[in-house]
Amino acid sequence: ENSVNLGAIGEMWRGCGRNYRNLVYIDYSIGIGSAIIINGNLYTGKNGASGEIAFAVVSPEFILKEYEAEGSLEQLISGNSIDTYIQELNIGANSLKELFELNTPEAVKIRESIVDKIEKYFGVVLTNITSIMNPEALILSGGIGINVGKLLIPKWEEMLRNNLPFVPDLICSQMGSEVNVYGAVRYALENIKDLYCSWA
Repeated sequence: ENSVNLGAIGEMWRGCGRNYRNLVYIDYSIGIGSAIIINGNLYTGKNGASGEIAFAVVSPEFILKEYEAEGSLEQLISGNSIDTYIQELNIGANSLKELFELNTPEAVKIRESIVDKIEKYFGVVLTNITSIMNPEALILSGGIGINVGKLLIPKWEEMLRNNLPFVPDLICSQMGSEVNVYGAVRYALENIKDLYCSWA
């Protein structure tokens, strides 16, 4: 399984997802991806590509003219795209993390602009995911998902309340990189059990 799916499995087993049967786990860091849990089981879709929200389109103006491996949303607000943008500004920071450590007026203005962009576009994605999936919870993981998420969850919750009849719990993961390890262990245990049952 890919790392995002393993993260979702890990959250269901030992993390914030233990009390939920239906959730969407979102890993937002260098890239953007998600995994879907329905009735306690990982849903992967026809091509194993469910949850590929990097390809989400948040406005008609961002529809791509032809397919690209880096999807529309990823081009807009992935960690990689944001870091590249910051580096091109030559303001003494090479990443969003470093930008948060600068307190010059210019850096603060740029930081606020980037956070506003994330709030708007990622908020649209959260709203659309919820309208389609009606999950019990949305779990945010990854460097941006957790650190920026802590700042923006109240605003995203308000956006969800203003646009949807049912609002899921919006939670930041507390497991860090360990979530993938737990997911891999759980995935291996399930496969061993299935293999044993097939031999019995």
